[in-house]
Order: sequence, then structure tokens, then C-alpha cells
Amino acid sequence: MENIVEWIRLSVSLGGTNAGGALVRKYGSAEKIFEEDPELLYRAGDISADAAKKLAGANRAKAQGIASECRNFGWSVITPESAYYPSELKKISDLPLVLYVCGDPSFLIAEHKAAVVGTRKPSDISIIAAYKLSAALSEKGITTVSGGAIGIDRASHEGALTGPGSTVCVLGNGLGFNYLPERVFLRRRIEKNGAVVSEMEPFEGPRQYSFPRRNRIIAALSKTLTVVESGAKGGSLISADYAVKYNKRVFALSPGVYPSRGCEKLINEGAVELSDASQVINRYISSGAPVPLANSGEDVPKILKPESCTLQEFASLNGVTPSEALPLFETLAHTEKAGSDPQTKAAPASKPEKKAAPKPKTKKTEYTEPNNILKENVARTQGLSPAEKTLYMCLGKDPESLDRLAEKTGLSVPQLMSAATALELMELAASHPGNRFSLK
Repeated sequence: MENIVEWIRLSVSLGGTNAGGALVRKYGSAEKIFEEDPELLYRAGDISADAAKKLAGANRAKAQGIASECRNFGWSVITPESAYYPSELKKISDLPLVLYVCGDPSFLIAEHKAAVVGTRKPSDISIIAAYKLSAALSEKGITTVSGGAIGIDRASHEGALTGPGSTVCVLGNGLGFNYLPERVFLRRRIEKNGAVVSEMEPFEGPRQYSFPRRNRIIAALSKTLTVVESGAKGGSLISADYAVKYNKRVFALSPGVYPSRGCEKLINEGAVELSDASQVINRYISSGAPVPLANSGEDVPKILKPESCTLQEFASLNGVTPSEALPLFETLAHTEKAGSDPQTKAAPASKPEKKAAPKPKTKKTEYTEPNNILKENVARTQGLSPAEKTLYMCLGKDPESLDRLAEKTGLSVPQLMSAATALELMELAASHPGNRFSLK
């Protein structure tokens, strides 16, 4: 039987490295690896001196804490010994030693998986192409794999959620790190109808190395990888490089649909020029009727253009109430209109305390100009469940433990964990090491 704590311990010390993968292939399990003397493994040439040092210092208490956090939040911990661990990942030299999953882990082992990736700042034509491609894949029961970013990734996930094929979102940060809060409703729907996955520790923030590591998982999981739009450099091309390394079929959107330097580069290097979704589908099953990706006058789907929605439409599309939708609707509509990239706003991994927002200088300003902060807070409170509202009203600027919050609220620990997770997703609360929480 798999020992999850030992696998987490191994992942914390050697995750994402060839050394970790080599040891797994030789010894079969994390438990057996830790039975070996790291110094002897180094002398035998199995690992480097640095890897031996990390292995010797692997902290079991930390691994136990991570396992406990995952249980509290209802996240699955998938190891190479698990039935839900994808066979495709076992073939790569630096296989993930642990996968943390929120949602249904069975989507990781879906028979047909296709990666669809691209730039964070795409044209409307490319957004529509990505959405149509993933929707067509999903209609045929093919699961779309992408990275959860804005732009093409987001369009791919949304298209995939329109059919039975669903989607897998691979993150470049831990499941518990509130990255891209503007996509909270999308993430909820993926968790309900697909899977959100990461190999990084639950509350680890995005780092420089984490996105290439994420991209290798996206490429390895899928039989095909399609780049819909890309610049001459970027993460999509890194994903394509991994796909070539793993002998996967690479597609790039045809310049006849929309020209981009990255896609033209890939086509010149041997990628298949893609103009119809059936070209990808045929790699899995017989596709039937063609599905052209060229824009024939379609508008960008409203779910991807919140500024074109009413509040009621946005709420309905996301399956929430208007009061719950209001804060994110306004934030997302403002972001899209301003053309800014919310990824640059992600909190650093150290999660420093945020300063309180400055109070309005005069009552005149408060009442004669729109005050979105007050409006959002009212709407958020009205949209909370009783437990969420109770916890929200008891949180302060300083982090407090679950035991202390249980005393203050009268809620059970499971109720608190559920409420805290919901408040985090709505960006009302922040989590801290040791299962402590504060206001965001």
C-alpha cells in the first residue's frame, strides 16, 4: 500500500528532478528509497552530492503536515503507486513524485487527452479558435489539458466545459495559493466537472522554475499538443519543445486562421498546420463532420468577455447568484477593459500581510463617486452562507489558528475548513502556514 507521507517527503526533497525519477524506477516506492543510506546512494552514483544532502534532510513532520492539510481541504494526493497516476507521466525522466488534485482524479487517466495552450494576450480570433477547438474535443469525449492562465488557456478550459470531455488544469503553483483570483468561478467549475492539479506544495506560490515544470506535465499528459497563438518566445513554445521530446504530435494554428510568429515558427519546424478541429480529433477517434476554426463572424463567447455581459448573465454563466458574482464581475470587467494582466498581481509565496485599503478622505468623495470597495463588501457578505459569514465576521488582520477560530465562532473544524476555503476562493480570507487564517 502506498505511503503518502513518504511520497510527499520525497517530493519535497527531490520533486521535479531526474534524480527523483531515477530512484523511483530503481526502488519502486518512496518507502524503499528512504530505507537506503543517502551517502551510499551518492557513492553508488545513483544521485549527486546535493541530492543526497536533500534526501538526508527530508522532513517527515513537514510531509505529515502537508498530508493533513490535503485531508482538511479534501484534496487528493496521487503518487506513482496510485491507480489514478497517469501512465504517460511514468515515461518521463523527471516524473512528478506527487500530484495534488482538487476535483475528480479519474480525469488524469482519461483515455483521450489533448493539450491546448497559447499566449496570455491573444487576438479575439485566436480566443474563438481555442474555444471552438476545445468544445469540439469535448463533444467527442476528449479531455482538454491546459495551464489555467488568462488568454488561450482560459478559452480552452471554457470550451472544454461545454461538453462531456471536460478539462484538466495544471497549475504552476500550489492548490492553496490564490493565483489568478479573477478566475475563481472557472476554477470552481473545473473542480466540479474536471480536475485542477499541481505537483507543487499546497501553499507554494509561482516561481520562475514552476511554469516550465508545469508545461512538461501538460505536454506529457496529452497525446497531442496544439499551440493556438504565441509570440516568438514564450511558455507555449516550451510546452511544444517538451511535446516533441516526448514524441507527441504538435499542431499550430494556421496563419490562414490567425498569423502569429510562434505558430509560424512551429509549422516551419514540422508542426501540423491546424485549420480544422477534426485534424486533432482524428488522432483519437473518427471525427465525422469538419469543424473549421476560421472565424466566420462569431463573437467571442460572453463567458470570456464579461464586459459584454450583464451581471445577471455573468452570474448565470458561472452558476452563482448575482450578489456572489458582483465583486468578481466588476473586477474582471475592469481588468479586461484596461487590458492588464492579473497574473502580475498574484501574491508572492511568502504571503506578507496586506495593508488595509485607505479610507475615503471625505464623506463627499464617498457619496458622490462610486465606491466599489464598499459595494463589493456588501455584496460579498450577502452572498455568504451562515458559516462563511460567521467566520468572515470573526477574522481579523492577524492570522488565527483553527482552534482559536472554533472557540470564537462555535463552528466545528470541518465547518471552518469548508468556510475558510470558500472565503479564500472569493478572496475574502488568506491562509497561512499551520492552518491559520486572516482577512485578505
